[in-house]
Amino acid sequence: MNYKKLFIVGCGRSGTTWIHSIFLQHPCVVSFNGETMVYLSIMSQFLPINYNLTFMETIRKINLQTIKFFFNTKIKKEGVWEQVIKGQNQFKKDILMPSTTKEELLAFIKKANFKEGLSEIERAKLVIDMIFDDIFIRNGGNKDKLFVEKSPSHTIYAEMILKGYPEAKIIEVVRDGRDACVSMEKLKKEWFPAERKKQIRYWKQSVELGIKLKSDKSFSGRILLVRYEDLKENPEKEIKKMFDFAGIDSSYTLVSKIAKSTDFSNYKDVGNGKLRRKGIVGDWKNHFTEKDKKLFNKIAGDLMIKLGYKL
Repeated sequence: MNYKKLFIVGCGRSGTTWIHSIFLQHPCVVSFNGETMVYLSIMSQFLPINYNLTFMETIRKINLQTIKFFFNTKIKKEGVWEQVIKGQNQFKKDILMPSTTKEELLAFIKKANFKEGLSEIERAKLVIDMIFDDIFIRNGGNKDKLFVEKSPSHTIYAEMILKGYPEAKIIEVVRDGRDACVSMEKLKKEWFPAERKKQIRYWKQSVELGIKLKSDKSFSGRILLVRYEDLKENPEKEIKKMFDFAGIDSSYTLVSKIAKSTDFSNYKDVGNGKLRRKGIVGDWKNHFTEKDKKLFNKIAGDLMIKLGYKL
């Protein structure tokens, strides 16, 4: 199916969930409150990932108990799809492919395997297409709607996404790396690094993937960089910019309404260990030690300056 697609990516704990919640409020958007992570769980079976180990360690831990086999390079080729199906059966429904059952996934795989003359990567792409189509249709999608998908880990596959879907656009969310590190620390989940050095490297490597992507002139006009701090300072301006970029209604009345309803003060389930924490800009100052500051500046100081942040 051919329909407009928007993918929200970025380093974890940088505001991707917040921006997704903003799009969920738009009447022209078709989405769901979760992440598909389909490229991570399916495409990684057939396409080797050659990124820095620190970054990939973090990505692997997102659902360590259920997707560890997705990164097992020793898996025999003939058993790859069986592993994908096994993984789908084990995933929590609110994390991966929320409206796609094991039986439906199996049907998609069988359908892709009936297509002759395709490589394994092309078959994997076809399965992903069918999963997106399934989610889109189940949630009331039509030619006038915009499909929005949020999976921070899809930063890794952003180039493939843009090449595979000529109609697709990407919003990359960037946040002050120090605040992102504190948010990782306070979430206290096993899939984020506990060590400060690894938190910093994870943020740095994720942002660098985005910089590399935006340097490709063939993607000009299809990638929008949104700074978390700008969204906090002037939500209506940034929401309008995102909606204009996505090609959906950005009237003042609608934008103002959505800005108010998605303000952090309206969220009840917030705090340490929660999906949403404080949403405060500069909170790192209350948690970074002098050692943390020096370590961050050493590892990512130049990148912060390049992004326009002050050290």
